Amino acid sequence: MLFTDYCLRKMTDADLAPSKPIQLIADGGIHRYQVDGDRNGTLNGWYVLHDNSVLICGSWKTDQRLVVHNQDQAGFNVEDRATRKKKIAEAQAVSERKKRELHNRVARRVQKEWDNAEPADLLHPYLFSKQVPPYGIRQKGDALLIPLRDAKGKLWSLQYIKPDGSKWFAKGGRVTGLFHLLGSIDDRVYFAEGYATAATLHKHCGTTIAVAFNAGNLRNAARELLTLHTDVQLVFAADNDRHTKGNPGLTKAMGAAEALGGSVIWPDFPDGVEGTDYCDLLLNGGAVHG
Repeated sequence: MLFTDYCLRKMTDADLAPSKPIQLIADGGIHRYQVDGDRNGTLNGWYVLHDNSVLICGSWKTDQRLVVHNQDQAGFNVEDRATRKKKIAEAQAVSERKKRELHNRVARRVQKEWDNAEPADLLHPYLFSKQVPPYGIRQKGDALLIPLRDAKGKLWSLQYIKPDGSKWFAKGGRVTGLFHLLGSIDDRVYFAEGYATAATLHKHCGTTIAVAFNAGNLRNAARELLTLHTDVQLVFAADNDRHTKGNPGLTKAMGAAEALGGSVIWPDFPDGVEGTDYCDLLLNGGAVHG
């Protein structure tokens, strides 16, 4: 098997496969591509291939990385191994620099978009369907704008939500470690995946809660908050993905709580009641308690 074919197979195994067939170029330069499953037109994937000896690749969306070595060259001497290690470090450094440059460009662009946006309409179809008000969000056309900020309040990206509930992020923008905060930071801060869940708990329980935007970012967003608020008690309001194998919403929340010393709550749905989060529970006749 050619080393490039072996690399593509490893990329697929690591959920970093290209969305369409690509030719891996062994020139030591950084190349971007669309990861299978990412939104069309995005180029979050990247790879560097050195002399058909080592591939370094990853996703700027998830911060995942993969290093693939050519097993046919396992007998490298000490000098060769040092050279290969240096190449890996250089490729990763270039990737980090390119990612920062991209994130900074997007941050400047979305700041202008945010500044020119209107206050969110109370009767926006998405907000109306979820029965939640707009908390610190804006609107451009018929799309809601949800800000993604770091612990210092810097705006890095935006999430867009259309009336039908479809969602996407600003192309090329940073997501990892960012959040949108509802309420003022006190001694306890809750974290939830989506805006509707967070707004439901803030509205009915008065909790200070942060939108982490996806289950995989719960830990990173909470860790970012802790960089400035070290004594905050963390509570993760998990989605209860009880019909999905492995219940990823609850599993990720529990992993975040274990890593950062927090606790976890989740909606308990009566038999026959559909949904996964606290907003679904309330809309389908359940109760939400603080």
